[in-house]
Amino acid sequence: MGLFAFTIIVMRVGHYTALAAAFALALIMIPPVSKATEEGMRSVPIEIREAAIALGLPKWVITLKVVFSIAKGSVITGSLLSFARISGETAPLLFTSLFSYYWPAGINEPMASLQVLIYNYAMSGFGEWVTKAWGASLLLLLIVLMINTLVRAVSKNKGGY
Repeated sequence: MGLFAFTIIVMRVGHYTALAAAFALALIMIPPVSKATEEGMRSVPIEIREAAIALGLPKWVITLKVVFSIAKGSVITGSLLSFARISGETAPLLFTSLFSYYWPAGINEPMASLQVLIYNYAMSGFGEWVTKAWGASLLLLLIVLMINTLVRAVSKNKGGY
């Protein structure tokens, strides 16, 4: 996906850009989210769909209000798994946004990312940098853990699947 985003965006623009990185990571997220959404929507019992049809609801209302509200747990789970997957992806970021130690002025410039920082510092060989790479890895792990915990708490309170 990094090479694809590189050829589609970076080569045409002529420089590394955060927009290309977002495009590459979004492409990586599409299959798990779509599969989880499809499976969640298939798990809705046919009786619920038939009851909504019997009420005379339009098809789009049945899909959005009835089916999707029941399947939202699967969609949230798929999104969370996708986020966990892309939070460790380094190669697409190396190909698309490179790395910058400076604050970007816009989305059309190279940007810093925790994944590439971990890669650069872990490969450096300097003891202090390797320690910083371990710290950044721990931070990334804590971010994913925090989001997992938050989604579980929200889905328990809502009474979802």
